[in-house]
Amino acid sequence: MTRRIPLDTSFVRIASDWTAKDTLSVLNSVPTAKRAIIQHENPGGQASFYEFDLQELLDRLKGKPEIQLGELLKLDMRPSLRIFTHEDAVYPHALVMKDGLIRGVLRAAASGPDLQRRGAGESATVAAAAAPVEPRGLHAAAPTQSSVGEEFEFLAWISKDVSALGTLPIMVSPGDRVAIVLQAMPPLSIHGSAEGEIIVGEEEETAKLRFKISGASVGEGRVTAYAFKDGRALGYVRLAVAVVAEAADTSPRRGTRPMEDALLALPDLSLFVWEDRIARSYTMHLHATDADVGLNMCKFGPIFLQQDPEAFFRDFYTDIESILGSPALPRDKIVQLGAKGTYLFEKVVPEPLRSHLWRLRGRIRSVQIQSEEPWIPWELVKLFGKEGDRTKEADFLCEEFEVTRWLMGKAQHAALPMKAIGLVVPPDSGLPAAPAERDNVAALAGAGRTVTAIAAKATDLRKALADAKYDVLHFTGHGKAAPGNADRSAIALEGGQKFSPEDLTGVVANLGRTHPFVFLNACEVGRAGTGLVGMAGWARGFLDAGAGGFIGPYWKVSDDGAALFARTFYEEFLDGRKTVGAAVRAARAAIKKPGDPTWLAYTAYAHPDAKVA
Repeated sequence: MTRRIPLDTSFVRIASDWTAKDTLSVLNSVPTAKRAIIQHENPGGQASFYEFDLQELLDRLKGKPEIQLGELLKLDMRPSLRIFTHEDAVYPHALVMKDGLIRGVLRAAASGPDLQRRGAGESATVAAAAAPVEPRGLHAAAPTQSSVGEEFEFLAWISKDVSALGTLPIMVSPGDRVAIVLQAMPPLSIHGSAEGEIIVGEEEETAKLRFKISGASVGEGRVTAYAFKDGRALGYVRLAVAVVAEAADTSPRRGTRPMEDALLALPDLSLFVWEDRIARSYTMHLHATDADVGLNMCKFGPIFLQQDPEAFFRDFYTDIESILGSPALPRDKIVQLGAKGTYLFEKVVPEPLRSHLWRLRGRIRSVQIQSEEPWIPWELVKLFGKEGDRTKEADFLCEEFEVTRWLMGKAQHAALPMKAIGLVVPPDSGLPAAPAERDNVAALAGAGRTVTAIAAKATDLRKALADAKYDVLHFTGHGKAAPGNADRSAIALEGGQKFSPEDLTGVVANLGRTHPFVFLNACEVGRAGTGLVGMAGWARGFLDAGAGGFIGPYWKVSDDGAALFARTFYEEFLDGRKTVGAAVRAARAAIKKPGDPTWLAYTAYAHPDAKVA
């Protein structure tokens, strides 16, 4: 029998911009309410939640009918709750979390915008108990050990038990279809299908999805089960499996990965890329938020690589850099760049997916690629397609759309504070445009924003990151990728000192407390690769530590172009009107020159619709 736990359904959600009078009207209409959750919207669109005992709240409201709750209750003096939202077509629902445990279900009949308006009256009451959406738990199990070459089962299922350690809590309704996609990291590989679907029913526990996996050699592997509903990533459960010469314990154990923060609204188009490193292949799923587009987690691939991708793309970047220094005419350089892009589009993107991207030009705005594969520079693919009986070319992907990247399973951020900038500029870099870039960033100070120079020395930079004083880190100088181990890629500090992703560990990982936006304006720092345990590099290191975004170039960039890109990005983004995706796209356009591929060099990791808080 599956164990179930009682869930408190007496919570009522109230907006902080309601007056005391409006709030009392709502509370009087909800006789079952015992606790109030005050939802406060920050300027950047992020919400914080604060719990009040109903009687305490009523006492505080007496005699102050026209004062807004946010002013009356001093919310910043109280600890906030973790609320995991799940937007249903009819009702917004949420799980109320405290101390890592699920305390209850918050149900409200108002939509997000209605909830934020004062005087919502009945629309803010708790939904009827018969509302179909309820918390369920996604479970996964696999043995902790497996013998080399022996096949074992990875199990995934949904039940009404949301209390077990490692369970992923999700809000679903009977009849919902939850897609499960597996990713295995070496030395593990999946045999047969890596995806399945669970249909939620009324029963205590659904049937188990069964996946076949084996280990090719001795080592530590991991399997991650990602869950999606209507294309929205709900979260994941991850299990470690040790491949040994002879396993002593092959009994299944449950996953140990808790739920990540709820993800933001999806971009117009989401591309999820899954890599099988043992088979040297990858598979893609494409999802569009517009139902009329007709793309709901559509699968493409697998694509099998016949060459070492690290060596291939290292040569690919070298070829692009040679275009920068070539004596060829600008128009000839443009043709060479275009040929690189169309080759990439044809070889790494399956034909049906190419057709979809071709027809979506001008129809959608934002595209986000989420993947664990470190190789493919998706921004560089150049679109082409059929019009009548002729093939025509369009622009590069990063021109046609607002393109950003992200790592699957990492919480994304809707609002980036950008109030405290830490600036690192080695005085001995020898870059002619570095002083101007330093001055441009320094000039961003004012209107509540500070810019502080950090000494370009390893000890000073480590301390600054560990102290978590900054929500932006900007570096201007030299960088270099490290073949074979991307965690040894380095930026050059003063006096020949270096700083690498290996340094983003220990107390330095405290940098994630402010979720900083990191801009490393140095050659080759945008390249990812593999390290000791999988995908590695600067973006991986900073995002693992909790950064809210990352920008860096794939290859060597021109000094003037790099400085102008940074200046344009900050000008476009910091006024609060443009998103990250739009600001990066505008910065590319500002520095686009015939024959100089610097405008194509940059990769951006962020939610494309993130804005300044």
